[in-house]
Amino acid sequence: MSAFNIPTKICDKLDSTSRRFWWKPKSSQGRFIAWNAWEKLCHPKSQGGLGFKKAKDFNLALIAKLAWIVATKRESICMDILRAKYKVKHDWLYSDPIKTTSPCWRAIERATNLIVKGACYLIGDGASISVWSNPLIYELFDEALAHAILKILLHASPMQDKLMWILDPKGRFSVKSAYKEAITHEPGPNPSEGLWKKLWKARLPERIKMLLRSVSGIQLAGGSELTWRGSNHMWIS
Repeated sequence: MSAFNIPTKICDKLDSTSRRFWWKPKSSQGRFIAWNAWEKLCHPKSQGGLGFKKAKDFNLALIAKLAWIVATKRESICMDILRAKYKVKHDWLYSDPIKTTSPCWRAIERATNLIVKGACYLIGDGASISVWSNPLIYELFDEALAHAILKILLHASPMQDKLMWILDPKGRFSVKSAYKEAITHEPGPNPSEGLWKKLWKARLPERIKMLLRSVSGIQLAGGSELTWRGSNHMWIS
């Protein structure tokens, strides 16, 4: 799952198995009632979901780790072979994918869009960055100011350019943060984020928290209002 693109049909079956296990764990056959949509359960706990991971998005996040290793030029025999075989250059993240490649490399190139969304360069000597092919400056500034910036002469520096992961305070890539970036296009649920954080941080047994979350999710689906009173009291009106 971390080296190839898993077909959508197989990912849907994996999601279906997870749904059945959650709603009807004692039986592998027959119908079951799903009190919440699967998309809603896949949202983080702080947003009213339960943190389940969609197989297709998680597959993309795992492959993005390989793309990150390739882009950051990390020393690895396997990655060195791939970089040499497909002639990876400094502008690889922004170049068009190669048409005839192995399934593994096609999956890695598919994940470059996710890396571009969550990464930036820490500028050193500027050797790894081509401002003429990288539209970043023109996206951030107007045309006149962009031209003025491009005319600035940079002094030579012994420090090399470094690719940083902006979704982590220390700039380190993680599959967890990549998965969050992969699902950012999906709309969040209606309840406020602070309310759910209070629920999961409350000093209550986990079974009680899950019960409150399940009941509140059903009630909210019917249009009721969920409110929080005090430190450990939740009300549904």
